[in-house]
Order: sequence, then C-alpha cells, then structure tokens
Amino acid sequence: FSPRLASERKRVSKLIKKNASVFDMFCGVAPFSIMIAKYVKPDRIISVDKNPDAIQLAKYNIRRNKVSETITVIEEDAKNAKRILDDQDMVPDHIIMNLPFSAFDFFPIALQCIADNGIIHYYDIIGESYFEKRISELKNLAQSHRITLNKTELNIIKTYAPHEFYIGIDITVSKKLTNDADVA
Repeated sequence: FSPRLASERKRVSKLIKKNASVFDMFCGVAPFSIMIAKYVKPDRIISVDKNPDAIQLAKYNIRRNKVSETITVIEEDAKNAKRILDDQDMVPDHIIMNLPFSAFDFFPIALQCIADNGIIHYYDIIGESYFEKRISELKNLAQSHRITLNKTELNIIKTYAPHEFYIGIDITVSKKLTNDADVA
C-alpha cells in the first residue's frame, strides 16, 4: 500500500465515530481498516477484497496490529457486497471505496448497502476539469436509485499525472421513500 495515503487514511478515520460500522469495499492489504480500527475503535469493520494474496497480507497486517477483534476479512468480489453485508447482518455507516479507476462502476452497489445518513468515501483519478462533472454523475446515479446525496465534499489527495488527480469525495447519503404516496 502507498504510505503517501497515510494522511488520507487519518483524515477519514477522524470522520468515523467510535461505535460506527464500516465496510471497506476494496480493502487490499487493509491499511484503511487497520487505521480506523486502531484509532477510532468502531463497532465493527468488514473488509473485502477478491485478491487472495491481498487477503492473506490483510490478515497478517490485522494480526500484527492487534485489531482482529474489530475487523472481519472476507475474500470475495465487491459485486456481492449486498449479500456479504446481509450475511454479516450489517448496514454500514461508512463505506470506503478505494478503487480509483473502477469505483464509479461499483457506486450503485454502495448506494444499496449504505445506512441512511451514512457516508461513502469515494475515490477516483480524473482530470481537474472533470471534478464537477463526476460529482454531477454521482448525484444523477443516486437520483436514479431514489437516493439523495446531501453533501459531497471533494478532497484533492495527490497529483497522479499532469492535470490528473487522485481525489476523494465524502458523500453523505439520504435514502428516499420508495413510494411517493408514503410522503405525508
């Protein structure tokens, strides 16, 4: 994992409350999960990755950092997030989506899984001129699932290439009623 993202992991950790539940959708070797478990003491973290080598290293890192009681590691494709979370009886308050070139494709899955008023920590690598367009695309995608994005806070994390940046967007989600007749 990149030590250059240590500041970002610390920043996200500060946004998570002590008894929160966290779903690390693409955990890799678990740097986000471990930082959160060590410094926040959330209720529970479920960390998923489909790469068996990453999962082995994540388990090693979790044991070494003495946070096994907080983190459950699962080797699985994040496409199955809803089933994984149902099996674990969890509706996460926070979802970490640190898969920059593909996170957008998984955003509808995260929207299905997140708790009402939960926060999705979304990561992407895009050109500076596309920042607002990406936020608009995320809002439109959420709207198509009858979900409102109440707050989108963009953070530029680092330069990736000339005029391209590794960004993080903290997205606060509000679930809408499924039937307009339910509105009183």
